[in-house]
Amino acid sequence: MVSSGRAADEAMRSSLMGWSSLILIPGMLFVFGLIYAVSPRHILPSQSWANGTYINACCAPLLLRDGKVTTANRATNYVVSESKFGNQITVAAGIGVRNGAVEFGGNYVFVHFNRDSTALPAIGNPTSLHVIGLDDSRDYVFERRG
Repeated sequence: MVSSGRAADEAMRSSLMGWSSLILIPGMLFVFGLIYAVSPRHILPSQSWANGTYINACCAPLLLRDGKVTTANRATNYVVSESKFGNQITVAAGIGVRNGAVEFGGNYVFVHFNRDSTALPAIGNPTSLHVIGLDDSRDYVFERRG
């Protein structure tokens, strides 16, 4: 036999659970919405972020200007994007070093900057550009000179 006091307690508990969810859920939505509203917005860098002349002894200089990379009378377009190592450029045609020259084409479409350490991602000014060798998968570091 169930006592009437115990039944009343169960009824009160279920009633409180119903009312608390009506208050708790909108309250949580308000708090999370407020956090989202005051959080700083992430802004992607402009195409001009990577602008400059990058030099390596192996090859002709790479000139990056507002979405276009040029070397030794060859050119292609790039887009500045982000990765877990900071800002990078994406070259749709692919890019790499072969036989002492930069080539457009191949599988390497991402070019990372300042990859000296994962603790120093390229979020500030770019100081170096890293192009992978198509034959030897070596990391060719192009230093920024302007």
